[in-house]
Amino acid sequence: AILCMIVALVAVFRSHNDGVSGYIANMYSLHSWVGMSCFVMYTLQFLSGVFSFGFPAVWTWNGVALASEAFKAKLLLVHRYVGPVIYYAMVGTILLGIQEKEGFIGCAYKVESADLFPPAHYHLIPFACKMSHYLGLLVLGTGLCTSFALHPIDRGSYHHN
Repeated sequence: AILCMIVALVAVFRSHNDGVSGYIANMYSLHSWVGMSCFVMYTLQFLSGVFSFGFPAVWTWNGVALASEAFKAKLLLVHRYVGPVIYYAMVGTILLGIQEKEGFIGCAYKVESADLFPPAHYHLIPFACKMSHYLGLLVLGTGLCTSFALHPIDRGSYHHN
């Protein structure tokens, strides 16, 4: 996953700094900032796990292991908290990116009076915008279902009287 994020970041920065297609500011949107925060948190999470659990011998000073069992236990608690935070932030980043692109292509329809029943104007929404709306709902639904599936619910404790 970290390799995919690096490739994506390089592609984004290269496309934003391309004189042929036009220069675009880097890190100008909330999507950019939340996405970069996800990248930094994921990288720190990955490196702390690799060096503490994958290669604990690297963390030694004068023959004393710095990644003690107590340190690993505390790090595991942080890992179990930060992992879902990164996941939810990534879902939010995807949704922010979809919303940002919808703004670029103009996903609004013209109204000349109060829009009290938006479904009546559904046919006025451009097709690309409808697809991005469905994609956003799919991402949100996937995030919610994954969250539910990973949540430690004791499903056997409910007893109907």
